[in-house]
Amino acid sequence: MKVSIFSLIYQSSEWADFVYDSVHKYTPMLARGDAEFFFVANDATPEVIEHLKQKAYPYYVKNNIRQTEAELFKQGYGKPEYISRVYKGFNFGIEKARGEIVVIINSDMAFSPDWLENMVKYLTEKTVITAQLVERDHPKYGVFKGVYHGEFGSTMHDFREREFLGFALKKAATGLIPGKGYAPCAFYKATAEKVGGYPEGNIAGKSFDDVVEYGDERFFYKLAKLNIPHYTNLDSIVYHFKEGEMATAPSNNPTPRDIPQPDYFPLKPVVADGDKVRLNTEPQFMVSLKRDIRRAKKYYKRMKQKAGKFKNRVLGK
Repeated sequence: MKVSIFSLIYQSSEWADFVYDSVHKYTPMLARGDAEFFFVANDATPEVIEHLKQKAYPYYVKNNIRQTEAELFKQGYGKPEYISRVYKGFNFGIEKARGEIVVIINSDMAFSPDWLENMVKYLTEKTVITAQLVERDHPKYGVFKGVYHGEFGSTMHDFREREFLGFALKKAATGLIPGKGYAPCAFYKATAEKVGGYPEGNIAGKSFDDVVEYGDERFFYKLAKLNIPHYTNLDSIVYHFKEGEMATAPSNNPTPRDIPQPDYFPLKPVVADGDKVRLNTEPQFMVSLKRDIRRAKKYYKRMKQKAGKFKNRVLGK
C-alpha cells in the first residue's frame, strides 16, 4: 500500500456518498490497489455510522472528549472549540493510515482526472504538496486568495461536473508554486510524525478568542522549520464547495463579481536537489525568518493600537 487517502465525516450521509463516489471515480490508484480510502467518523452521528456500515465504506470511529474553552486555552489553543476535534481527527487518520504517503481531503470536494497522481509525482520526504483549488464566489467567504474562481455549484445537488472538468482541463499546467491552501494535502507519514502531527487547536494569543495562528499554518510552519517546504501543484485540480457537510447552502452573490483569476505564469523553474524540490535558491531558513518578521510586525501593530486606545482612555478622549 503506497497511499492512504482519508476524509473526516460527522453528520452528512449525502456528503459521504458524494466524496466517496468522486474520489473513486477519478483515482485509478484505488482500483489498482496502490491506494486506500477511508473515512474518519469524527464525533459522527449514529445515523452516519449506520450509513457507513450499510454502504460497506471503510471507516474508523473517533470519539473525542469535549473540552471547555478554559481547558483548551490552558493548553495554548484558541477558538473555535470544534476545530480542536477536527485536528484530533486528522492526527487519528494519519495514525490509522497504512500507506507511507497520507492524503487528507475534505468531504465537500470534487475531483478531476489524475488529481492524485499529479500530487504524488512531486512529493518527497522533504516536501508537502497541496492541490490547486477551484471555488465559487461564496456569499459569506468569497473566494480565497490563490485559488481559481469557478461557479460550478454550491452543493452536490447542483454540481455541474462536466463544466468543472472542462475548466480543470484548461487550467491544469505542469508546475509548482509556493504553497496556497492546506487541503487536499499530501505528505509522507514519517514527515508528519517528525513534528508530532497537527496541533490540537488554533494557536491562542492573550485569550481564547485571540487566535494568532491557525492549526494548519502551525503544522506547515513546523515542517518548514525542518526544511520541508510546502508547494501547490497546478495540475491537480479540485473543486471546493466550502460548505462543510451542509445539505443546503446559501445561493451565490446576487450580483456576479468580476474576480480575476490568479496568474502564475511564467512559472519559476523547479530545481531538483537530491530529495528536495525547490522553486528558487532562497534557503528555507530565510523563508521562515521572513515569516517571523511579518508575524512580529503584525503583533507590534496590534500592540500599538491597544496602547493608543489605552492612552485615549487615560486622557479622557
